[in-house]
Amino acid sequence: MSIAESIEDIFVKGKDGKVHEYYYNSDETAGEQIVHNVIGINQIIEAEYFKDNQSEFFSYLDSCCKTSLIDIAKPNFEECVQEIKDINQSDIITNGTDNNAVDKLLHHAYKELLIQKSNLEMKSFLTDLENKSPKEIIESAYELTMKNELIFALQNDFLTNEQLKALAQNDYPLEKCYRSWIKNDLSFTDVLQTSVAETANREIEYQRNEIDLDI
Repeated sequence: MSIAESIEDIFVKGKDGKVHEYYYNSDETAGEQIVHNVIGINQIIEAEYFKDNQSEFFSYLDSCCKTSLIDIAKPNFEECVQEIKDINQSDIITNGTDNNAVDKLLHHAYKELLIQKSNLEMKSFLTDLENKSPKEIIESAYELTMKNELIFALQNDFLTNEQLKALAQNDYPLEKCYRSWIKNDLSFTDVLQTSVAETANREIEYQRNEIDLDI
């Protein structure tokens, strides 16, 4: 089996904010080729209608994606194959076209939509701050800090598909999360105090071990 033949369906996070799908196609008529599909996150979300039938889900994506073919006869074929094989594992969303792949693609799409909306909210918030007085800016410092923390938290995978979808479908998810945070019994001070206490406990243990070594 050649390196090209070992490339099965692979879905990758693109720097352009879209999903890039690559797979090897041994077309008897056209000859060997690598198929490269570019899929928008909104197209993946639209395909959720077919989520209970993975065949129809991926058929829908095939019908609306942008496709390019790299034929084996082209000079850049081997280079393209090697670039695909060298893709960073952290950038790979999923492999294959089974139900698990459907869930992972929907998870990625809703997460990206949520992050995009939150970033737009933050951009608007910062623009509004530029027109405020120094006093008002100082008064908004906590809100700015916490909204930045929330956006950072959204980069992690701790939400279910259902949770991501619910937040992503909200017009102002960042504001929603911030308002929930300030009503929460758990304050940022509590989090910081817990962190400081844990650091102190580790330092106590470290210093005890140092003393034991000196005995």
